[in-house]
Amino acid sequence: MEFGLLVDGVKKAGRSYLDNIVAYLVGIVLFFIIAGIAYFIGFGGDFWAVYEAFVNGEFGLSLLIMIVTTVIGFLLISPLTYSLYYMAIKGTRSSDVKIGDLFYAFKSGKAYVRSLIYTLVYAIIIAVVTALVALVSDFVGYVIAFASESVGILIGGLLYIILMLLVEIFFFFTIYIYVMRPDEGFFYALKESISVGKSNIVMVLLTIIISWILSILIITIPLGYIFGAYMLKELNPMLKDMSGMESEV
Repeated sequence: MEFGLLVDGVKKAGRSYLDNIVAYLVGIVLFFIIAGIAYFIGFGGDFWAVYEAFVNGEFGLSLLIMIVTTVIGFLLISPLTYSLYYMAIKGTRSSDVKIGDLFYAFKSGKAYVRSLIYTLVYAIIIAVVTALVALVSDFVGYVIAFASESVGILIGGLLYIILMLLVEIFFFFTIYIYVMRPDEGFFYALKESISVGKSNIVMVLLTIIISWILSILIITIPLGYIFGAYMLKELNPMLKDMSGMESEV
């Protein structure tokens, strides 16, 4: 197992991050400011309106407010997230990353629509998969609980964690591939991500862990994303990086 790839990936990601540190720092700060505003407008700002409507028995109104505010967050945060990954991938090409790249998906109609499609489809699939994993884990724990309740709860919980970790391994590179291949759809990206995960389970797991560690601070989140992009290119060198070319395909 070539653990040297991980070390090399961290070094390369660090260099890319430092070479474009102003763009990455300002970009991630702006992301959280905008996301915070969207959250406040979409959820925090209307919390009491929803609560009042609910208390007064106006369930239709409270549901409408929740739907509208959720859509606001969806329309703003999805393209920003897409753009953050675009910035990370762009940095791996030794390209000059700019602050304005944070708004890339807003500048490209195709990228904007793709960001919404990704968020929607991914959320649905993850919700279904998570529910299935929970059902399997609960069933196994329930069966074992007949012999020992505490052991059943423990085994069920551990099984849930293990299965969700496998899901993360197979799904991890989906967003990277989706951004890198604007000529392909969500399920192509998911299929390729699963393929990389199946062929490199341990390496992908370590990539995820290191990416999480690198992203532990808000200002280093781009570093974790860049590292993930580097590792994808190492684990699947045949994957063509066409990120940022939505208008040309």
